[in-house]
Amino acid sequence: MEKSLFKKVLESNKKFWINVNTRKNSQGTLLYECFYSDISLLYGIGKVALIIASLKKLTPLGIRILKKNEESIKFIKSMNPNIIGCKVDFLLSFCRDLFFILKHGLNIKNGDELLSLWIGDCKVGEYIYDHLLAQNRIPTLDKLNWKFRIRVLMELNYFFFFKALITKKNVKMIVVGDNVYRYGLLFELAKFFGIECVTPVNLNGFSMRKYLSGDDFDMHCRKPEVSYLNKLDSKIVEKYIHNYFGKRFRADMEQHDVIKAFSGDKRVLTRKELENEYQLSTDKPIVALMAHIFCDAPHGYPELIYKDYYQWFCKSVESLLQNKDINFVIKEHPSASLYKEDGVIKNILKSFGCEERLLKNNVHSLTIMNDVDVVVTCGGTIGLEFAYMGKPVVLAAKAPYSGFGFTIEPNSVEDYEGLLKNSVGRLPKLTEKQKDMANKVIYHDFVLQDNYSDDLEIGGQRFYLGREFDYNSFYEQILIYNTVSLDEQLLYKKLKNFINSESKHMLVSLFE
Repeated sequence: MEKSLFKKVLESNKKFWINVNTRKNSQGTLLYECFYSDISLLYGIGKVALIIASLKKLTPLGIRILKKNEESIKFIKSMNPNIIGCKVDFLLSFCRDLFFILKHGLNIKNGDELLSLWIGDCKVGEYIYDHLLAQNRIPTLDKLNWKFRIRVLMELNYFFFFKALITKKNVKMIVVGDNVYRYGLLFELAKFFGIECVTPVNLNGFSMRKYLSGDDFDMHCRKPEVSYLNKLDSKIVEKYIHNYFGKRFRADMEQHDVIKAFSGDKRVLTRKELENEYQLSTDKPIVALMAHIFCDAPHGYPELIYKDYYQWFCKSVESLLQNKDINFVIKEHPSASLYKEDGVIKNILKSFGCEERLLKNNVHSLTIMNDVDVVVTCGGTIGLEFAYMGKPVVLAAKAPYSGFGFTIEPNSVEDYEGLLKNSVGRLPKLTEKQKDMANKVIYHDFVLQDNYSDDLEIGGQRFYLGREFDYNSFYEQILIYNTVSLDEQLLYKKLKNFINSESKHMLVSLFE
């Protein structure tokens, strides 16, 4: 009987990666995470890590988590048998560090105390806080029940386990799929130990960032470098961006947020239709409060001036209600249903008695672009889309597109709430200079960091929330990849250029 496709892939992987995993004269260890349960993500991130280990002459060591998934474990071990993270490993770590885990964890009684948790020079609490939100699909965290407190102790165990592993294994580099949640603990330790780190690895856009020193680690992963932006030709960028947004606003691209926001039978309202339907004053500016996914890493953006997105949203509604010189409307995040947050916004607005300000789900996001005068966000992509229209954007965090002179960025709660209560409706439109910089940042964020190609040897298809993945095709592709020498693969060549370059981002410019 013919072997199953999965078993063929396991055997093929073992033969293909053996030279990378049995490196002689190793100069240290490359540590990478295998936290995902989905095999397509494990393959893409693992392959990136193994290639970088080969380029850096390091021995790859993978870390998996406790969750039992036999197929996933077999798969990651077929690529690299050097994997740590079984139950015994974590139990021994817990026993060894029990005093420190209890010392830091037992006194935490609420979300505020968790957010303020530092261990030495390592910021730990924010990552655990966001992890609890995401894992439990909750919008905010106040008092910690016993289940949450146990989870905090478990995450602290991961932190101390990672820390000891980095020291013991002479880790010289870390590759992490993301730098939030539990992944963020590794990211924070890379900063603490001064270890080079590559994260986040975006397989859908095939982009990533290198962090080399302390200052790098304080920068958002998508933050462009001014020196790079200044090299771009403004006229060519403007023309390209115009064509790009034509496709984006038609939802003519694969990205779940874009598809949710701009596709389907949604209505594009005129200004007059919007005013009539939502009983807005015709002589007042319209301000739109653009909701985030509450459980989606609120501390992923640096310097969020509130506890989390939930508190930010509530305080923003409260402040805008006090401003009698504006109309204001609210837009739910287009992907709320994918995170099981349907109805959360409506319930909040009911508590304020203003649920009529929530735009219906059938209102096209182009209505915001065309009819609204100001948008308020923490750092959503709506800020870039709106800046493209030449209109003012108010931020409550240091988004990757902040600091370039075309957004309004209050530095404190007092300044932010004062702006919303008083003068947000009088903010001017962007100048030509501001629009020029906005276009360059948009080009960097939406275009340069989208380097995906089906020719990359990572599966031949993108991975999106709510989309079915073809695993048979994926496994067949891996068998084909494994017939080509690693150093002849496009993925290897791109990573080699990136690792050996001075660039912090993996970027491909049309204009260089």
